[in-house]
Amino acid sequence: MGTVNSSLTQRHRDTERAPLRVSVSLCEPRFWMVMKKQLAFVLALVSGPLAAQLPADTATRADTVPAPAAPEWVPIGSAAEDRLRTAQLLGQEPSRGYLVRSVSSYAGPRAEGVQFLRPHLRAVYNSYLPVSANEGLAWSGRGVGFHGLVGARARFGRVTVIAAPEVAYTQNRDFQRIPADAGDGRNPFAHPFHGPASSLDAPLRFGDDPVVRVSLGQSSVTAQAGAFAAGAATESLWWGPGMRNALLMSNNAPGFPHLFVRTSPEGLRTRFGTLEGRWVAGGLSQSSYFDDEDEGRTIAALALAFTPRGEPGLTLGATRAVYRAARPWSAPLRFLDVLIPVRHPEPPRPPAVESAAGSTDQLFALFGRWVFPESGFEMYTEWARQEGFGSVRELLASPDATQGYTVGMQWVSPGERASRLRLQAELTTLEQNDAVRNRPQSSFYTSTNVPQGYTHRGRVIGAAIGPGSSHQWAAADYLRRDWRAGVFAARTRWDEDALERISTRNPRGHDVQGVVGLRGARRVAGWEVTGEYSFGRRLNWLFQNTARAFNDFDSVDVNLSNFVLTVSPSAR
Repeated sequence: MGTVNSSLTQRHRDTERAPLRVSVSLCEPRFWMVMKKQLAFVLALVSGPLAAQLPADTATRADTVPAPAAPEWVPIGSAAEDRLRTAQLLGQEPSRGYLVRSVSSYAGPRAEGVQFLRPHLRAVYNSYLPVSANEGLAWSGRGVGFHGLVGARARFGRVTVIAAPEVAYTQNRDFQRIPADAGDGRNPFAHPFHGPASSLDAPLRFGDDPVVRVSLGQSSVTAQAGAFAAGAATESLWWGPGMRNALLMSNNAPGFPHLFVRTSPEGLRTRFGTLEGRWVAGGLSQSSYFDDEDEGRTIAALALAFTPRGEPGLTLGATRAVYRAARPWSAPLRFLDVLIPVRHPEPPRPPAVESAAGSTDQLFALFGRWVFPESGFEMYTEWARQEGFGSVRELLASPDATQGYTVGMQWVSPGERASRLRLQAELTTLEQNDAVRNRPQSSFYTSTNVPQGYTHRGRVIGAAIGPGSSHQWAAADYLRRDWRAGVFAARTRWDEDALERISTRNPRGHDVQGVVGLRGARRVAGWEVTGEYSFGRRLNWLFQNTARAFNDFDSVDVNLSNFVLTVSPSAR
């Protein structure tokens, strides 16, 4: 007995002396498995009580939501895309290819020949102010608006051609606004708070007449070669995991003409995981309501997304976009621009305004998304900066300078059931930190080097909320196979950076908007009809508030209402 105890004691001592060996390699599948099990345990504790509130019906897979099949094409922001993302949370669809996507990157039918692509139609009504976000070619001004998209796809061998033109109309009724300063040489419809000191081509209103736009829309020509593809397109791009805002590339602006090289939707498989990528070079256009000088701009952008081996629900990625003043026809020569360093102005001595430090500007971002199909849950984030780090000291002292970020989550009650509950939440912040004083704090998307900023045809290419803004959004939906209904709420603080530049600013003059709304959808005979109604109030519109006491109410506050109706293809 003493021998046994002595042996156990010696083994215990050896264990204490033995070093603990833990693999921390991010490419090691065991690392992600341990992390996933820990998070899944927490999610089970949280989501269990919520799922228990739903009817415990014994539905067959044919009765569950969403439908496992997708329509013949999936434009960004469509109802089909919403169903596709929900299916990913339930393990019914793979998540690969989703964070670097466009119409052409969706595989669709493999059969050769010509196929008609059914139309996507959208009607909008805005009561008093324009409400327009992630609409591509369309800009929904005050009044009634319409947006239509239709096309055809032809596949012959390794070449696929998509012809999908768009048309958009808005009534563009007048509304109260502040004209731009004529002394800056800007159009009266230009943004009044984004002159030379924080330059951006973002008109508050596109003229005083109804607006009709026609474009090539989501058209593309793609040649496939193994795991890679190359071609030309005018389609919209969405990079990153955000549901409401993508910081670098979204469909908030019309699609710009570009050449591209990308991986196939399945990605490039390596020993450590799957790599996806897209490299584009294209031309950007100025709106007709900025100034009289337009020498053109080009853009080069690169997106990479990596899924580790053994963890298909996790995707990590990085993006960078470099734009410059240049003739758009030179875009094919600008692919390598995405690799060049960009110099920014030195901090000016007040009251001087920054002077340009070249004719090039940039943005870069890091993002991640983790999907847990067993729990019906996803969490994601995207972090971006407008300027790079000039030194290690700068990285340590002011890592948040010129930054923006998004965090979000989504949960769908898992299991085989005929009804589900879905919860969504997202927060985006592009407001700059006032505590950083050792360098100029330009608003996100604005530029001193390139006066039009990070825009195309008067719309920001990235997040729909625009420069200096912050946005919080939450929604809850009840889902059935053929219909859904839900509620949502959102708060937006608009262009907060601009308020800091106004010499007569009022500390109580923050431009803030709050809305609540209802939304729903119904599938009928291969089509999906969706409706959304929101109402709320915008306080201190364009910072118009001269009140100096708590009981003063000398401000411009606006009641808002917005209605959107869409008809789009669903699974047949």
